[in-house]
Amino acid sequence: MAKEQKSEQPKKADKKTKEDVKQTASVRTNNSNVSYDYVIKYPLSTEKSLKSTEFENKMTFIVDFKASKALIKKAIEHKFNAKVNSINTVITLEGIKKAYVKFDKGVNAIDIATNLGMI
Repeated sequence: MAKEQKSEQPKKADKKTKEDVKQTASVRTNNSNVSYDYVIKYPLSTEKSLKSTEFENKMTFIVDFKASKALIKKAIEHKFNAKVNSINTVITLEGIKKAYVKFDKGVNAIDIATNLGMI
């Protein structure tokens, strides 16, 4: 009796090419029904953040740790219907990500803060 040899080799995991990754990323970003609810956790209402809201037209938000600046910008523009001028992000020592959002001149940050019940 001859021993049967297995000619099957273990299958390697399917690797995605760069084109596949680009296509899936473009599908996600082009979808108008994307939910941005997980990006913005809550607005920060400290003395410093309220002062910047009044004088610099900025607001501070606690956001998801993995969210990029572009995703934060889209989420805020979608949620508040306000044009964003710039975003700066900071990761604190506790591992919390803060986003300092500066709104465009036509948008009043105090109105947004009032609608959120911060002021």
